[in-house]
Amino acid sequence: MLTLLLLAVFVAIGPEPLVMGLTQRGLRRGWAVLIVLLGFLVVLGGILVLVIPPVTREVGAHRIPRA
Repeated sequence: MLTLLLLAVFVAIGPEPLVMGLTQRGLRRGWAVLIVLLGFLVVLGGILVLVIPPVTREVGAHRIPRA
C-alpha cells in the first residue's frame, strides 16, 4: 500500500516542473497539463513499440515442441 502511495505522489509531483515551465511561456495550465500528459503517453507508447517485438520473438523461439 505504501508503494502505491509513493508512486501516486511521484506521478502527481513529478511533471510539475514541466507544467510550470510551459505556463511561464504563456500557456494556460490546462493546456500545459494536456501537453505533458500526451508527451508521457507518446514516450510510453514508444517504449512499448521497442520492447514488445523482441519479447514476443524470444517467447516464440523458446517454445517447447509437443511430442
